[in-house]
Amino acid sequence: MLSLLVWVPAAGSVLSLLSGERVGRGIRFAAAAAPIAIAVLGPARVTHPWIPSIGASYELAMDGLSGLLSVLISLLALLALALEPLDRKTATLVLWIQSALLGLLCARDALLLLVFLGIAMTCLMVREGRGFFSIQWVGFALLSGFLVLCYQLAEAQTGFPTSSIDRFESLVAFPSFAGRAFLLGAAGPVIMMFGSFTKESSLSLAGYWVVPTYLLLRLVSCVFPVGASEYAPLMFALGLLGIASAGLSPRTRMVHGYHGLVLLGMFSLRSSGVDAAQIEMIHLVLALATLALCWPARTRLEAFLGGVVILVPPGASGLVRALPRELLVVAGLAYGWWVLRFLRARSRQFRQPEMPFSGRAPLVLLVGLWLALVLSRPALSVMLSDSTGKIIHARVTSEEP
Repeated sequence: MLSLLVWVPAAGSVLSLLSGERVGRGIRFAAAAAPIAIAVLGPARVTHPWIPSIGASYELAMDGLSGLLSVLISLLALLALALEPLDRKTATLVLWIQSALLGLLCARDALLLLVFLGIAMTCLMVREGRGFFSIQWVGFALLSGFLVLCYQLAEAQTGFPTSSIDRFESLVAFPSFAGRAFLLGAAGPVIMMFGSFTKESSLSLAGYWVVPTYLLLRLVSCVFPVGASEYAPLMFALGLLGIASAGLSPRTRMVHGYHGLVLLGMFSLRSSGVDAAQIEMIHLVLALATLALCWPARTRLEAFLGGVVILVPPGASGLVRALPRELLVVAGLAYGWWVLRFLRARSRQFRQPEMPFSGRAPLVLLVGLWLALVLSRPALSVMLSDSTGKIIHARVTSEEP
């Protein structure tokens, strides 16, 4: 089932190119929607040999966070196909981006993860422009170096080659080495987070921006939790800089603010903070999708609803409980600066006095999803408990004498 979730959009894109315009459009919509139904069914783990000589396997698995993000990214692909003026080539790219992002979220093999990440970045580079993604490839190279290091360490400790991420998470490393290894692993996602500015938002790009924080949370921090604890103050500083950066340029650096909030929760080393970070990752996708749909705003109602989704983090209460008081004050001041700057820029962005309800429907959907995040926090915490528990347990276990 997981293989279907990953590859149905890509297969649908190929079939749509071989069909007529009307039939092809229907195939594209069906292919983009299919992963939503498959993810809801709760697919099991998939493991098959791939390249035995180097220990690589075709290994996919889904937990609460990857399942929620998979559904949301598939929904964005549907909205992109329905709302954005796409020709057949660009619509095909949207489906390939969807497939690659779903594969990356589910991949539990390092080589497979790099393949999916490379596909997603290549397709987005074709769509968004080479200049925008040039710095992203630097992050890709650093992440590749980190995974090669993990591969060599795993082979030295187990006696056989393996690229399984689950095996990487059981590595034993001296604290001094773990700190340096964590810095190498974190450098790639951090460069991907803060190295590019979003000149124009698109729904596909909104889905991609969750990738750096996902890699840092579910890969780097879990492999070297001692290093994550050691360099938590540095990550806090980067988070604060990200929030302040969003205030400097609300249009082009909004994504930096969301990444900053995720970093604050992720490295709080408390379960409430990690929960808040994961919820903020979901909010990041929703907020950037809203920004893509309604910037500039058409009416004051649209500006208000969009502003709520964009600026109000559903995981704020978890961050308040998890962060030290002094850090919370500084983060609050930086966030207030970001909000004021955004509202000032947004107040002058009206295009037309009225719009039909059909034009508001996508925004109403995103507002509804945001409300669901706010109102279902206890249920979300249960859904995300497996990944939260895994991260917290890894850090506690690694710090035991």
